[in-house]
Amino acid sequence: PAAREKLEELKSQIRGGGVRDPLEVRLVGEDLIIVSGHRRHRAVLELIEEGEEIVTVPAIAEPKGMSDVERTVGLYTLNSGEPLAPLEIAELVRRLLGYGWDRHNIARRFGFKSVQTVSNYEEMTALPEPMRQAVREGEVSATNARAIVREAGPLMAPERLEEAKKTSKKLKVGDEIVIERESKTDFGRIAAQTAKQVIIQRLREVER
Repeated sequence: PAAREKLEELKSQIRGGGVRDPLEVRLVGEDLIIVSGHRRHRAVLELIEEGEEIVTVPAIAEPKGMSDVERTVGLYTLNSGEPLAPLEIAELVRRLLGYGWDRHNIARRFGFKSVQTVSNYEEMTALPEPMRQAVREGEVSATNARAIVREAGPLMAPERLEEAKKTSKKLKVGDEIVIERESKTDFGRIAAQTAKQVIIQRLREVER
């Protein structure tokens, strides 16, 4: 997956020149908590496990008076590293809703074009674990995962995704896709369209 490739690139950079951007940390009791720089920290730990000798990692303290809400917002607005994945943004939205923020405020602070974007991320937090795993591994986009769950339901969604994946494995670039649909309801039509989107996504990956 792309996330692993990006992490390997970061490890190569650290291996060659060390950690250049300091981690941002805070002290809770006697524990040092990472506020920003989790990927750099993970890369360092993996390098140490692989035998690299890394004695120190630069770190700075977070500004005084930071609240949990401000930290959550900062993970998105102040992120200068690898862009957050959709599921990671969805988790931030879930936290802010839990802190009592309304959707309009979240949309404004995150720079979303509409409140519907917040609702879409909120919907992602309810994805069943098999669908979340498929999104993390790049087997389906977060948007298509939401569509499959919305139309097939949380229980049937993983099965519908597996059907689409099996179909895509039998196809080559340039093949014509024909999907049967149920004529009695719109459900079959919409679900078939979603399955087709998943297949097209997989074919594009093959083309690349």
